[in-house]
Amino acid sequence: MTGHDNETGAEVVRKLHQAFNGRDRDTLLGCLAEDVAWHVEGDHLVAGTYQGRDGLWEGFMGPMWASPARVQDHDVLDHGQHVVALEDVFHDFGEGEQRWKTVEVFRLENGRVVERWGFTSHQAELDRLFARGCAADMELG
Repeated sequence: MTGHDNETGAEVVRKLHQAFNGRDRDTLLGCLAEDVAWHVEGDHLVAGTYQGRDGLWEGFMGPMWASPARVQDHDVLDHGQHVVALEDVFHDFGEGEQRWKTVEVFRLENGRVVERWGFTSHQAELDRLFARGCAADMELG
């Protein structure tokens, strides 16, 4: 688990991204508060706000787990209760790996993420790819 008082917010966010990239579910969930609010921007089927670790896992993280998505941090700026991560997010929706410049803003309490917002370059293109990918998943399911 994470969230120890001796970890900075930047360390928690880096650990969260490393856990996502390494598909380490326990560490990832340990970085999140039980009642986390995770905001996914865009105009697609998985856009919206996910409440709580269980809701986030069931609605967004779990389905993304088997995907080839990964995060590469460039700068993680720690300002006490808030952390801003400047990063590239990579994903392959079947057209080859693509990259989006992304900014994530995290609010932390007691060493855990309690709220997250994400903003990405080329949101309309990402929406189109997510919509196609989500529709294909729904047809298979």
